This record gives sequence, C-alpha cells and structure tokens, in this order.
Amino acid sequence: MNDDAPTATHPASNQTRLTHLLERGRLSLAGIDGQTIDIDLTLPYRRRDVLIEAYWRFHPRYLFFKSLPERARLADLGAGSGSLTFWKSWGEPERADLRMYAADLVKGEFFERYLDFDLVDLGRQTTKFPSGVFDAVIVSHVIDHVANRVALAREAARIARPGATIFVEWSRPESHRVVDRATFAASGIRCGPINFFDDESHVEPVEDVATTATFEAAGLRRVAGGQIANDYLFPELVRCGLAEGEEEATTYGLWLAYRLARYAVFEKQLA
Repeated sequence: MNDDAPTATHPASNQTRLTHLLERGRLSLAGIDGQTIDIDLTLPYRRRDVLIEAYWRFHPRYLFFKSLPERARLADLGAGSGSLTFWKSWGEPERADLRMYAADLVKGEFFERYLDFDLVDLGRQTTKFPSGVFDAVIVSHVIDHVANRVALAREAARIARPGATIFVEWSRPESHRVVDRATFAASGIRCGPINFFDDESHVEPVEDVATTATFEAAGLRRVAGGQIANDYLFPELVRCGLAEGEEEATTYGLWLAYRLARYAVFEKQLA
C-alpha cells in the first residue's frame, strides 16, 4: 500500500460525520460530495423481496449479465461464493444458455454450478483458461482486493476474445470517508460493509481514472461506466431494512445513498 494511501478511521471519529442518526423518525447522513442524505423513516415501504428485486433489476452488473449474446461464454473472475450463477434463472430473461466459468483464490460454495473453475491468485497468477475464448468477463469487486491490478487486467484481456466485453465494478475511492459498520451498529443499525475499511481484505481505494488506464493499457477500450446510484429506491430500502432488521436491504440502500460503487464496461478491440 502507498504511504499516502487513506488509512482506516476509528469508529468514534465517524460520529462527527453523522448529522442526526435516527432522530424523530429520520435518518440523516453526511454524503461524500457534501450533500445531506435525509431519509424519512415514517413513510411506507414495499415488501423486502420486491425491493431486492428492484435493486438488482436496475443494477448495471445485472443488466450486463442479462444482455449477453446467446450462448455466451462468461468468465467470472473473483467469483466469491459463485452466487452469480443463480442469475441464469432469476428474473427475466432466463439465461440458461450462458456457459459460465469461475476463478478465485478459494473454492466458493456454489462453484459446482459452473462448467469449470480455477483456483488462483488473480493478482499474481494466470488462470488455466485458454486465450481468447470468452465472450464476456465479469470482474466485480476484485481490483480493491489485489495488489497487482495490472496482472488482473491483463488476464481479463487475455482470456477474452476480440470483440468481447469486460464488466468491472469496484468501491468508490472516497468510500473510506463514510460512516463505518461499527458506528452504524453502535446506533442500532445492522448493515454489511459500508466503509472501505470495513472489509479487511481490501488493499487500497482505486480511482476511476486509474482503473480505466489500467484496463486500457491491457488492450481494452472503455465503452461505458459511471456511479451506481438509484435515488428513488434507496430511501425505501433503508426504511425496510431498519423497520424489519433486514441487513441486506439496509446495506443495499446505504450503498445507493452514498453511491459507493463504480463500474466500467470495456471492449477488447478486434484484431
């Protein structure tokens, strides 16, 4: 990690970034860009399953997955548990035609759902997959976890065929400044990782410009990207999560409220 890289902040200091936490039926937070995130907790909300479905339906990663070409070969680099495979049958359109492969440091719970998988350190090693065989590659929240992002970008480019698309998603670099999980918990709010340093396996935040430069240097061209946000949905997700003690809904709502994630879509140029 660079000497001038952001460091973890003690939870107590994060209290200064909370405006009025759960006061008079409202949740008010200081946003990353200087704005106030104000959520009225007294308003109604829809069922949890309806809200979670809506969260993913408008998510760039989900749209990328569901829009892939027929019978596309998809590499899931940094596949985690392997839960991405459930999207084949969850939601419309059904994508049973997709041929999915995985790679990660350890075998995930659902890796047997892939056609094949490889266990490698993506920041240091290449996968066993041949060059130029995949129609699409997903690299979701992996670049935050590896020290050698150049190696990761080169591997994604290597296994992609000319014309293939690569979806990259990562935490916004300013995410180290938001309220951390421990502070939320101390205030009675159950949520997953919010602050960058809530995840101890994170290496250091990554700037958007640096991500683009790294993947373009590997022979890819950026064709889309931006922040992942949904200003209509996040208040309802938070209301549901807090009222029902539902950690997933609260986490998704806070991620959208803070706009914590960025994404970019790259294309491998034709030979």
